[in-house]
Amino acid sequence: MKPLNKPAEFFEKYNEKPKKLFEYGAKIQALQDKYLKIIIDLVGEFCDVFPIGSVVYKIPAGDVEIAVCPKDGQFTKVIEILRKEFGDPETEKPEFVKFQIETEEYEVSINVYQGYEAMFCKNFTKYMLDHKDLIKEYKAIKEKYCFSKREYQKQKYLFYDKIIIDIPEDYAK
Repeated sequence: MKPLNKPAEFFEKYNEKPKKLFEYGAKIQALQDKYLKIIIDLVGEFCDVFPIGSVVYKIPAGDVEIAVCPKDGQFTKVIEILRKEFGDPETEKPEFVKFQIETEEYEVSINVYQGYEAMFCKNFTKYMLDHKDLIKEYKAIKEKYCFSKREYQKQKYLFYDKIIIDIPEDYAK
């Protein structure tokens, strides 16, 4: 797959405040499972729905993340169903829409992807799960750079770009 190569200005939207990390455990796993079921019940017939991010890797996490990858022609329909349930999205782009939910302790991100973004998400998640050494490396990055959300994002994308070139586009099929 091709590197993401985010430009320097991409990271300006992130603040310099520390990124709070929560230890992986039963509580955050239960929250992920709860929202996974809710999303599958709402839009599962139109999409691939699966957990992504640090909770899946069982490492410290800043939030719970659920990926929603609509089948061809279903993107707008899925967005409208999720909008009715969760309100307006935090981010809305042609290939990516993010709904943010605040719970008592954690944030839950429902990320809707299509096109290259969906392929990247599926392939990257499977590749990480198949390469435990990369999960350890990613955990170290999170812990080292959590002092600044902006610096963490820069390092995360450098990590992505370093490994993504080794992932075939059909890896998750």
